[in-house]
Parts: sequence; structure tokens; C-alpha cells
Amino acid sequence: MEEKREEIEITDSEDKLKSHPDAEWYIVHTLSGMEDEVKNTIEVKARNLGLDKKIFRLIVPFEREIKVKAGKQKEVKRRIFPGYVFIEMILDNETWSFIKGIQGVTGFVGPQNKPTPLTYEEIKKIRPFIEGNVPTKRVEFNVGDTVRITYGPFVDSQGVIEKIYPEKGKAIVSIVIFGRETPIEIDLTECEKIG
Repeated sequence: MEEKREEIEITDSEDKLKSHPDAEWYIVHTLSGMEDEVKNTIEVKARNLGLDKKIFRLIVPFEREIKVKAGKQKEVKRRIFPGYVFIEMILDNETWSFIKGIQGVTGFVGPQNKPTPLTYEEIKKIRPFIEGNVPTKRVEFNVGDTVRITYGPFVDSQGVIEKIYPEKGKAIVSIVIFGRETPIEIDLTECEKIG
């Protein structure tokens, strides 16, 4: 028995990425905006049905983004993989059927909707989230930055920042409307840097 444990436990750091020797990490696709709801539903129902011995951890990776609005800092929670929930579990017919039956789940990620476990290299990319470390990103804008507008009547338009008013949390962005370059004033929380 101990010999088998040594075979599974390659390193201490890898051991922390798995709760059980037979568990693997899988990705479940969800309806847009339902990631947290799906995660919470799976956690509660798995516990109630006794499946928490096969379904161990669920994560919806996000980062905290600090933006400046009206001269004040505002923290925004931004999903890194919108539409996906990462699940550490032992896959069998029972857990597969259970996950597929959760409202908001559209399927597992894998060829022909067949659950495919993440590789060790892929797991390392989500490791900070598995360990509970949420990165914080401070968004700083400069004149000349190219941005995409994320809210309002010009959503998805791209432009260049011409002027910034940090005390108001606003910027003048030059975008193309009807073939003409037009400056518009937007809130800095309504745009994101490109590149």
C-alpha cells in the first residue's frame, strides 16, 4: 500500500493539486453567467446526496481588478474563463450523470462532449486558484492606450485614449463612427486595454 502511495505522490506540490489519488480535474461548460450558480448547486447537491466523497473541489477562476472611478478605487471581480467551472472529481457513471443533470450545465469539455481530464501542465495554470490565491490586477490607463469599450452604446468599439481625467475616473477616447474619428467621453470602468 505504501509503495503505491509513493508511485502516485510524485512531489509535495503536485500532491496538493489532488484531494484523492483517483481524482482528476475536469472542465464543465455552463450557460453564460451561471458559473457561480452551477458551482454552488453542485456543492450543495453533492453534499446532500453523499457524492462529496467523489466530487472534491470546484473553482470558478476570477481575478480582482482595481479600477479608478470618480477618483475612487473600485474593485471588480472578473471571471478568467467565462462559461467554465473546474471540478476535481472521480469520474464514473454516477458523477457523470449527476453533473450532466445540473441546471445550467451544457456538458463536459472534451472531444464529442466526452470528459477529458486536465493534464498536469494545464492544472499548473489554475494552481493559484486551487490554492485559494486570487490575483489582483490594477488597471492603469495612459494617453495613447488602445482600448475596447465594454459597456454602453459604443460597446465593442475600439479606440485610442486622447485624454484622461483621473479625478473623475473618465477619459476621452477617439473611436470611428460612420467612417469618422470621433472623440467620446467614457467612464474608465467601461473600457479595457487591448494588448
